[in-house]
Amino acid sequence: MALRNDIGWLLKGTFDLNDERKKVNAVIWYIAARRCLKENLELLYKNFNDEYQYPVVIYSFGEHYNEKFKKDIWDRLDSTIQFVTLDEQKVPAHIPESELFYHRTE
Repeated sequence: MALRNDIGWLLKGTFDLNDERKKVNAVIWYIAARRCLKENLELLYKNFNDEYQYPVVIYSFGEHYNEKFKKDIWDRLDSTIQFVTLDEQKVPAHIPESELFYHRTE
C-alpha cells in the first residue's frame, strides 16, 4: 500500500490511486537512453501491456526524447506513458578527479 501512495506524484493524475476499482498492482519502470526504446515499448504492449494496462514510467538522465518522439509513442501505444527527465549524472564536486575508478591502479 505504501508503494501506491509513493508513486502517485509520478503518475500525474493519470490514475486515481484512491479509486479501489482501479488498483495499481504494479508499475513498469524503464531507465532509458537508447533508440531502441520505441521498439521495446511496442513489444511490451503487443505481448503484455495491452492486456494488463500497467502504468509505464520512463526515466532518462537528461533530455533524450524530444516532444515529437513522445507524441508518437503516446499516439501509437498509450497516452498514459510518463517520461521523467532526471538531471544529468555528474561526479560530486568534493571527489577529486584522481580518485575516480578509471584512475585507480589498485
